[in-house]
Amino acid sequence: MTLIDAAARAYALVCLADGRLANAESTGFRAFATADPAFAETEIAHVDAAWSGAQTFVAGLEMFDAVTPLIAGPCQDDAARDAVMRAAQAALIIDGENAAQENAAIAAIAESLGFDPRAQ
Repeated sequence: MTLIDAAARAYALVCLADGRLANAESTGFRAFATADPAFAETEIAHVDAAWSGAQTFVAGLEMFDAVTPLIAGPCQDDAARDAVMRAAQAALIIDGENAAQENAAIAAIAESLGFDPRAQ
């Protein structure tokens, strides 16, 4: 799994935490990835493939703590951890809602990346 895959999984986990995928969320990952400097060199085809794979990966998942270590796996340095956290946070705000389940997903991702979830 690459960094773009980890970011897509974090983004998808937050998007789908409330049980649905809003239109803005489904198109938002590509916009996020093309704007974020960590993914500037990533080809659009890989961004799209990562997003597609991420949706499949998180479909039906309810236990965030079981999944987030898999997301954090390729994050071996601060820059990678920051990029994945930015992806999760972008997903939180893209639909204009702030559901409790989305916040729980953010906290689980932050903790798995070694961040203090209360500071995120």
